[in-house]
Amino acid sequence: MKKRFVLLLITIILLLPLISCVSKTNTNASIKNIQLTNVKKVLNENYQAKIIDKKSIIETLTSDEFEGRAIGSNGNKLTEEYIDKLFRDIGLNSLFNNGYKHKYNTTSNNIVGKIDGKSNNAIIISAHFDHIGYQDGKIIKGAIDNASGVSVLLEVAEILKNTYSLENPEFDIVFAAFNGEESGRMGSSKFVHDIIGKYDNLIDINIDSVGYINGGKITFLNNKGYNNLNKFMKESLENNGLEVTLDNKILGRSDSDSFKRPEMKSICIIEENIKEVIHSEKDTSDVVDYSKLDKISNSIIELVENITYAD
Repeated sequence: MKKRFVLLLITIILLLPLISCVSKTNTNASIKNIQLTNVKKVLNENYQAKIIDKKSIIETLTSDEFEGRAIGSNGNKLTEEYIDKLFRDIGLNSLFNNGYKHKYNTTSNNIVGKIDGKSNNAIIISAHFDHIGYQDGKIIKGAIDNASGVSVLLEVAEILKNTYSLENPEFDIVFAAFNGEESGRMGSSKFVHDIIGKYDNLIDINIDSVGYINGGKITFLNNKGYNNLNKFMKESLENNGLEVTLDNKILGRSDSDSFKRPEMKSICIIEENIKEVIHSEKDTSDVVDYSKLDKISNSIIELVENITYAD
């Protein structure tokens, strides 16, 4: 009996490292050793976007034909098809199936594509494309909220696709154009539900309401604490000539909220003065500062190029 007990004790001791390893799977994503140096310069010299033109995208999405992009409208379906075609033109891979459309209810879709990476980690670049449609009989066009964010997402997708044309990145880079944000973040909620378990670590960088000519400083929606993701995104934005504040009182909901889970990290890039323009007739392409959008695109590219996951 004593001999059997000793053998059992030895077996437990030998298994302890394995048990410890198992307990560490699917740990929280963390970031380390980011170097924000000459990435912007190299990318701009070698990989200008050829397909994506942010001004053309914003003017298309805010045209009368797109009807304010409200859920259930013909304009919303046109937006799905428009972004789907641009994903194909860029040459992104599929994430969930053989196409980019990710259905979240019987009639509506997110549009999702990716660049394949070398590990089971992912960075998601996201922006919602739906808006509120008509208000008092007039189209609320949603240039800042959020045609601007979609245009940045598409430009970043093309440039990074070209950047990694010869060698895959260290992690998957997922581009998620979400539908249904204005209706309770339905699209992003379904996306998160369907992506759980697919990656060990996951970071979401969400873009919502940027590029307003009077937008003031860049900030992060519902910012709570100065974590690594906030820190490095702030550094990258400032490295590209943008003013950033973490001391803001902007409260609201965006698709980044759908990623508030222990195994995920998220951030929402927004501007401090956007409430004076969004969901109003003033939100047209005339109030877009395209030079600011250029800097935001460069900042996100720079962050993705320099981000690493801690072991």
